[in-house]
Amino acid sequence: MNGKVGAAAFHPNGEKIAVTLHRTGSGMLQVWDLKTGELETEFVIPLIGDTLQFTGTQTILVDHAFLADTEKKTIVWTYLAKNAVRTERSPDTRYWLSVGSGLSNKKQSITALQLPDAKAVKAIEAAPPKPSLLLELGKAVSIQVNFNKNPPDQPQFAQQMEAKIKGYYALNKIEVRPGEPVTIQLNLTESSTGRQLKFRPFGSSSGSNEVTIPEVNIQCSFVVIHNGDELWRDEFDYSNGSIISFRKKGETIAERLSRGQWSRVSQFFSNLVPPIHIFNIEESRGLGSSFMTSSGVRSFER
Repeated sequence: MNGKVGAAAFHPNGEKIAVTLHRTGSGMLQVWDLKTGELETEFVIPLIGDTLQFTGTQTILVDHAFLADTEKKTIVWTYLAKNAVRTERSPDTRYWLSVGSGLSNKKQSITALQLPDAKAVKAIEAAPPKPSLLLELGKAVSIQVNFNKNPPDQPQFAQQMEAKIKGYYALNKIEVRPGEPVTIQLNLTESSTGRQLKFRPFGSSSGSNEVTIPEVNIQCSFVVIHNGDELWRDEFDYSNGSIISFRKKGETIAERLSRGQWSRVSQFFSNLVPPIHIFNIEESRGLGSSFMTSSGVRSFER
């Protein structure tokens, strides 16, 4: 396995185990044969996957809602429930939950559902869904780096980050070129908040050796955009007022705060792992959805 494990679940017959591995903006679902130790199948899903449950020989419910088909290698259906308490484990392949009923939903009914339900099975068989990825191996992506300032000790930082992402995509056989529908944005904006910060050395009394410094905020973001619509974002704000540390000999308080602030900014961008799989949001939820109730399921095609 290559990546952080998000969830794992054994098949009730004890012959298989399913696991999810974290990816940026998506997850990898794997099924392993416990008898042979062989990987049976793996495919990308548009979820991190924090919970898993086998619901059949080739279906796995992810995050209590999204049904993955290991033969079709995609999410095929979405299951929803209102006022429900879901179980983390099941003694068989049925999905067990307690669902509220009545006008006040105070009455709880325990039910076990076989998923996919009959209507969902017919819809899936009639129109087998195909994975639709906006970005994957063989496709192309655009990159935009919007920095209004570089770290003081790294004047080429923006160019280095752009080169790093291009190199990462080249290794994964994804071309980088302008004008593509999918765009990866790196944004950095340094600005003054207009406030004044007051500091004094450790151990000194109030007002003693007090230093006033303008507060500076650096906003960092990593954004995935498709045809102008934002699909995914990771961001963080760094204020020079949030740094508490010891100074180097001869270093002013303002210099120490700035150094710590930019160190965090550099770490944020340096640790980024760009996505290599990006899903169409509408198609990533399957062909339709069902509401799980105390009396069964009600299905709707998309």
